[in-house]
Amino acid sequence: MENRLTPYDDRNCPIYDKIIDGELCYETALCMQGQFVISSVPETVDIKISLEKAREICQKCEYANME
Repeated sequence: MENRLTPYDDRNCPIYDKIIDGELCYETALCMQGQFVISSVPETVDIKISLEKAREICQKCEYANME
């Protein structure tokens, strides 16, 4: 089965527990990877789980790991 995901698609994010757009996904993934300071993405205050758990989830996410 071919992967038809694109970086621009909206997606249901388990970290935010809602549908988010591709830009927020990308910025959040960079935060979770330590490339952005978490406070630089205001929406991260909506994350209701621990940052450690969020990093684990994000690391496994097919959207967050797109090239």
